[in-house]
Amino acid sequence: MGNNDDDATSIGVYGYAQNSGSINASAYGGYFSATSGLFGAGVFGAGTSTAWGGYFTGGLWVSDYELVSGDLTVQGSKNAAVKIDNGEYRLVSCQESPEVWFEDFGEGQLSNGRTHIELDPLFLQTVTIDSRHPMKVFVQLEGDCRGVYVSKGITSFDVNELQGGTGSVSFSYRVVAKRKGYEDVRLARMQGPSPEEMKAQSARIQDEMEKERAKMEEENSRMDQAKPATDREPAQKENE
Repeated sequence: MGNNDDDATSIGVYGYAQNSGSINASAYGGYFSATSGLFGAGVFGAGTSTAWGGYFTGGLWVSDYELVSGDLTVQGSKNAAVKIDNGEYRLVSCQESPEVWFEDFGEGQLSNGRTHIELDPLFLQTVTIDSRHPMKVFVQLEGDCRGVYVSKGITSFDVNELQGGTGSVSFSYRVVAKRKGYEDVRLARMQGPSPEEMKAQSARIQDEMEKERAKMEEENSRMDQAKPATDREPAQKENE
C-alpha cells in the first residue's frame, strides 16, 4: 500500500522486468490471470471521482474480446486494422460526428411512382425518433425518373416520385437517427483531466518509477555483495 504527502507520487505495487537482449526474449513487469465460471478478472481496478481505475503509458495490447461499459474517449483516431492481399494491415478510420447518431441502410423500389419502407424493429429499439428528433433519410436513385421526395414518419417513411410520376426505379437508402439516451448531446465537454495534464502526470510517474527501479537495483546489488563468496561464485561463473 502506498502513501504520499503533499505533491508526491505514491506507487502501491511496482513491477519491473528487463529481457536479456535476445530478440526472442520477452519481459513482463507483472502477469495476472484468473478463471471464473461467471465473473472474474486478472486485474481489477477501482477508481474514484478523482482517480482512474487503471492508468497505462505506452501502448496497450488487448487480445480477444474487449467490453467498455460507459463512454469511450479517444484523443487520436479510432481505426479498424484490415489485412490486405499482400499481408499488410491497413487502418480504416471511423467517421466522427458532433452528435450521437446510429444509422441503417437498405434498398427499395418504386411501384407506380411510390413505395413504403418500414424500418427494422431492432434498429428502432436503439434510437429515438419523434417530432424533436426526426430521422434523416438519404435516397440514391438507381434508375431514371423525375426525382423523388421523402415523407417521414416515426417507424417508417415513404418515397414518392416528383410531379406525380409513375416510375418503377430501384433505389438504396441511408437512415440516420439519434441514439437512445443521447438525443441532445452535441460536442460534449470532455470530463476529467486534459491530455496535457495526463501527459505531465505520466512524466511524473515515469520519473518516480525510474527512481524506484534504481533503488531496487541498488538494494539487489547490496544484498548480492553481502552474500558469502561461495554463494556468489556460481552466478559469477554463469556470467563468465
